[in-house]
Amino acid sequence: MHYIKFAISVIVTIFILGCDRQDYVTWKCQPSLPNEKSFSMIVHGAKLSIASDAYLYCGSLGPNSYFDMNCPASTNQSNIAFEQKSGILIIEHKKYQCSAL
Repeated sequence: MHYIKFAISVIVTIFILGCDRQDYVTWKCQPSLPNEKSFSMIVHGAKLSIASDAYLYCGSLGPNSYFDMNCPASTNQSNIAFEQKSGILIIEHKKYQCSAL
């Protein structure tokens, strides 16, 4: 009986620690237009940072995560859409291809 309580305590502790984990990923983004510069962005927990600007996580629809300075009422109206799996970043209708570093 003592082992069962111990096992449950360990599982609950691991679960709680896993929920608090925050990812920190740096991405290098290339523009689709040749006259624009590439840039780096950082996704850290529920924030996306580009240069000195930080954007809040507004929600997800399908594979896309949406970010903005102030989240609009409708998630898909955010200024930034990011699909992590493909690395496609869209900022105000401009498309970038990003790679995790």
